[in-house]
Amino acid sequence: MDKTTGCRIVKDKFENSKGIAYVDFINQEEAQFACNSNGIDIDGQKLFIALSDPPKKGKEDKSTIFMNNLPFEITKEEILDSFKDLVIIILISLFIPI
Repeated sequence: MDKTTGCRIVKDKFENSKGIAYVDFINQEEAQFACNSNGIDIDGQKLFIALSDPPKKGKEDKSTIFMNNLPFEITKEEILDSFKDLVIIILISLFIPI
């Protein structure tokens, strides 16, 4: 079952990735579980993952995570694919293309 509902990669004015993304999950529990991946190492960089805490816009449940220090070449599809089977993810291989 797909645990995500969307993904946004933050880009600069030239459409280059800034190494930041927001991933939306089906509920707060799945988003919190994804935060357990905080601190994993990808290509020598420690990935930062936390619940996103944007200004309140009527949405009380925190089902979006903030990701920072992503490889600049990572795609939206790679991010979403890494969370498809969140329950059985092996954290050490998160985001490594198959």
